[in-house]
Amino acid sequence: MRIKKPYLFNNYEFDYEESWLNSLACEGLLLSEDGRFSYEFEESNNHSRRYRIIPKKLEKFSDEELQLFQDSAWHMLLESDEKTYFYSDDPDA
Repeated sequence: MRIKKPYLFNNYEFDYEESWLNSLACEGLLLSEDGRFSYEFEESNNHSRRYRIIPKKLEKFSDEELQLFQDSAWHMLLESDEKTYFYSDDPDA
C-alpha cells in the first residue's frame, strides 16, 4: 500500500528530514518517491532501513565516491533538487 505524506522541510534542513525518514522507516514506511510537495512511502516489514541524505546532486559525485557508498552497503535511492538520497538495510553500514 502506498502512503503520501506532505513535504515538511526546507532544502537546507536535510538533517531533520533524514531523521524523520529514519523514524518512519522504523515504523515500516519506506520511501519510494519524492515529489515537489510530498513523499510517497510503501508499507513494509523491513524495520531496519536507514536513510542518508547528501546535499549534493548525483552528477557531482565522483565514481570513487559512489563506489565508496556502495562498498559500505549504501545504495542510491533518488535525487531531488540539490540532494541525493541513499539507503541501507545493513545495520553495520
